[in-house]
Amino acid sequence: MSLGIRGRLFGVSVALILIGVVASGAVLESNLRGWLEARIESELLRDARSAGVALTSALGVGGMETIDALADQLGGAAEVRVTVIDQAGGVLGDSALTLGELRGLENHADRSEVIAARAEGWGRSSRWSDTLGVEMLYVAVAYEAGVVRCATPLSQVDEVAGRLRGLVVAAGLAGLLVAAAMSGLASKLVSQRLRTLTAERDYFGAVLEVMEAAVIAMDAQQRVTVLNPRAREMLALTVDPTGQRLIDAVSLPGLAELLEGATTQPVSAELELGGPTRRVGLARLSPRSASGGAVLVIHDMTELRRLEALRRDFVANVSHELRTPLSVIQANAETLLDGALEAPEMAVKFTDGILRHSERLSRLVADLLDLSRIEVGQYPLAIQPLAVADCAAGAVDTVASQAEARGMSLSLAIPEGLKARGDAQALEQILLNFVDNAVKYTPDGGAVVVRARAVAGVVRVEVEDNGPGVPEAHRARLFERFYRVDPGRSRAVGGTGLGLAIVKHLAAAMRGRVGMASAPEGGAIFWLEIPRERGAE
Repeated sequence: MSLGIRGRLFGVSVALILIGVVASGAVLESNLRGWLEARIESELLRDARSAGVALTSALGVGGMETIDALADQLGGAAEVRVTVIDQAGGVLGDSALTLGELRGLENHADRSEVIAARAEGWGRSSRWSDTLGVEMLYVAVAYEAGVVRCATPLSQVDEVAGRLRGLVVAAGLAGLLVAAAMSGLASKLVSQRLRTLTAERDYFGAVLEVMEAAVIAMDAQQRVTVLNPRAREMLALTVDPTGQRLIDAVSLPGLAELLEGATTQPVSAELELGGPTRRVGLARLSPRSASGGAVLVIHDMTELRRLEALRRDFVANVSHELRTPLSVIQANAETLLDGALEAPEMAVKFTDGILRHSERLSRLVADLLDLSRIEVGQYPLAIQPLAVADCAAGAVDTVASQAEARGMSLSLAIPEGLKARGDAQALEQILLNFVDNAVKYTPDGGAVVVRARAVAGVVRVEVEDNGPGVPEAHRARLFERFYRVDPGRSRAVGGTGLGLAIVKHLAAAMRGRVGMASAPEGGAIFWLEIPRERGAE
């Protein structure tokens, strides 16, 4: 089972503490052992020199027995082993041996401390003593008749070092417990902080993922450090630019000036974004004073600018559409007041003009209100199964008299069992608009056909005429508000320019769509597709 962040931090902390305790204990023991040996060596050197003075005065008094007895006395007083060696290397006395044992000792002339003493006045060495069976420290001093050597076992050094080792181990264990507790607490706090940072990072990443704006973070050299998917999409980046300078990775007009302009205060500018169609982005560059970098946020303003243009066009179109009937009504009313009322024929003519243009204003206002309610979702729709043939028949019956007066034929080709899902009133209004337009714009004696069929889960309704059709240049804008192919003729037949816009929004409200195509033999086909009723034949 793998350890978590907290477990790994705790394990690393304990391992570091153990390494520290062992290393410090080894260094301390080594230094203490060296200090103790140096001190013992100093004491042995002092004792050897004192013994040398005493032996020099006693050398001419007695023989080997006297020197050995003196060595025993000196060794007992100093609590060290004292050995007296003559010039030839023979042992004359030793405080650790009897007189009989002395005679069997080998020559000591080759001992390293003896050689050093004869050469430099004193010498030292440490080695295992075969005679005593312990590790000994030897210090030898040369005097007139030979060499006197003092020695002591190093067991006391080992004993002190062992005690120190025990203290270090005990202190290390105590420190380890305390440090382990502290490292455990620290690792807990660190792991909590890491979890918090991870959660914040994930939250930040999630926010960047769903943001509609492009976000690009840069360092002090303007190299890209972080960017969200929207930035890659908006700037059409096919290669990850992380680590590159933004100006090298992205080529946008005005970007270089924007990057140079941000020093201490945020700056904003509109940029032309790349792509097959013209797009506009509002860029805001905010410097980060702490790190010296900056954050660039780009909002795609293309749709907003398009809506602003539509609003301006709409206001201009409404103003234009209202100006003509209002001017006519005003002019006719002024003419009547100026005396036309006294001439019955003129009064009827001007009054009829006022009536016609007021009716046009009424239709325009009604269409505007309907369009507004549909756009904001306040136009009530009852989505339910409906018979397409019945709705089409209602639309055809409404304009039948108008078509008959112009010698036009209206025909239906819709199966009786064909059903769709939608609002009956909305569907009838759409078809009425299509059929009414077909009758208005088709020459006298023409033909209009309304047909419908089921196609891949939808019902497609088509209204085909054999009129002049619609030029290719106008088809893309047919369903815009106030757009007319022939403005003069549209006003002459009483159109407001909003009918097809209302049709488009009603179709969208029923989850459908509308369009226009050319008829095979000339003329136009206006079509509607709405969902088909499930289980319908």
